[in-house]
Amino acid sequence: MALGAFLLAFAIYCIFDGVLSISSGVRRYNDEQRWGVPVVGGILSLIMGAITLAWPLATVMAWVLLVGAWSIMRGIFEISAAITLRKEIRGEFWLGVAGLISAAFGVWILFRPIAGIGALIVIVGIASIFYGTALLAFSFRLRHSLRALEQQRARLTAGVIEIKKAG
Repeated sequence: MALGAFLLAFAIYCIFDGVLSISSGVRRYNDEQRWGVPVVGGILSLIMGAITLAWPLATVMAWVLLVGAWSIMRGIFEISAAITLRKEIRGEFWLGVAGLISAAFGVWILFRPIAGIGALIVIVGIASIFYGTALLAFSFRLRHSLRALEQQRARLTAGVIEIKKAG
C-alpha cells in the first residue's frame, strides 16, 4: 500500500518537474541558446513519470534501477548547467551541488538495488530534502542576482534620462 502511494507521488512529481522544466526551456528559446538543458531534463522527467504510472508494481525492481539512472542523468544535466552559468550568475554552485547530490544518489541506487524498497523510500525522502534545499539556495541566489541587474538597469536608465535633459 505504501509502495503504491509512493510510486504515485513519485510519478506526479516527475510529471510536474517535466512540465515545469520544459516550460522553462521553451520560454528561454527565443532569448538565449541555453534552452536545451531544461527541455531534455524535463523530457527525462516526463518519461520517468509515464513509466512509473504505466507499470507501478510489476516493475518495482526496474523502477529502482530507472530511478538510479534518472538521478545520474538529471545530476549530469544540472552540473552541466551550473558550469555553463558560472560566468553569467553568482550562486551557480548550488545548482552544481543539487546535481552532485542527484548523481551520487543515482550511483548509490545502482550499486544497492536490493537494499530494500523501504530504504529507498527513506533515502528518496532524505535526498529530496537536501536536493530541494540546494535548489532553494540556488533560487534565492538567482533572485538576488536578478534584483542587482534590475537596480543596474534603473541606474543606467536614470543616467540616460539625465544626459538627454542636459543635452
